[in-house]
Amino acid sequence: MPGRSSACAASGTDGPGPPTSARRPLDCVHLPDYEGLTDDPPARRRAPQGRYPTETLPNYLIGIGVIGLTTTSAVAGLLLVRRAVSFEVLQANHEVAAAKFQVMGTLYAVLLAFAVVIVWQQFQSAAAIVAHEAAKLANLFHDAAEYPEADRVRFRRQLLAYADAVVTEEWDAMASGGESERAREEYNELWDIYREIRPRNLSDLATANETLRRMNELGENRLERLLHSSASIHPALWFALITVGGLIIGFSYFFGTESLTSQVLMTTFFSGTLGLILFIIIVLSHPFKGYGRVSPEPFVHLLVRLRALTP
Repeated sequence: MPGRSSACAASGTDGPGPPTSARRPLDCVHLPDYEGLTDDPPARRRAPQGRYPTETLPNYLIGIGVIGLTTTSAVAGLLLVRRAVSFEVLQANHEVAAAKFQVMGTLYAVLLAFAVVIVWQQFQSAAAIVAHEAAKLANLFHDAAEYPEADRVRFRRQLLAYADAVVTEEWDAMASGGESERAREEYNELWDIYREIRPRNLSDLATANETLRRMNELGENRLERLLHSSASIHPALWFALITVGGLIIGFSYFFGTESLTSQVLMTTFFSGTLGLILFIIIVLSHPFKGYGRVSPEPFVHLLVRLRALTP
């Protein structure tokens, strides 16, 4: 497009590459600017400052820590018990312990399933909210076609500015349960522009009312998205998962095999499986963090598609 390259060069944003300024000409944004935003944030980005280690540490370190701590503790406990209690004593408990262990295992399986279902539903809900918010932006963009040219251009450019701020800044901030100050300012500016629009006739008034409804829905989607990014599992549920899990592992020490090596391996696999499930719960409870996070792709596609419609 003639004149675009010179304007971009003047602002220092010509060509592909990451954004270099907080506010830049919207015509200077290219699809490569958003490459990598659908995966884990690049290492060069500043690590967000979260409230808990699960919000600041990479997921792979959390996984290593949770699974490693679970298996190490379980095996250490087993070795201490086998050193203090003979195999013959343990073998005498098998019949009674087996029945009780089965009941405890079933109850803990139900608790784990309950926790996994909760966090999975929250993850799916967060993804749906992102899609709805992007759809509301698209609807508002098309509604603006009914406004006078000056109002239409301002409103549409502000919609794109807000979407750009969400993708380039707020997505990383949500990994630690935060939000982007720039995105909040762009959203407030969008409301200011809407309030300055003056309907000229009944048709404009109907359009303004429909725009108001969708603006409110956009605000609801934004708030829900931010709340999902900062939500966490209730401490009582975490207490139950960790405590009962420890009791289950400890109860397995009532069983013994002649081969200590075999029992160590069984305990490792058993505790490692429990640790893996706890790790999955942690990952799903932070839907905007790490690999497999909720993707900003709906916003990215929206920006690319609507920018093509902007003169």
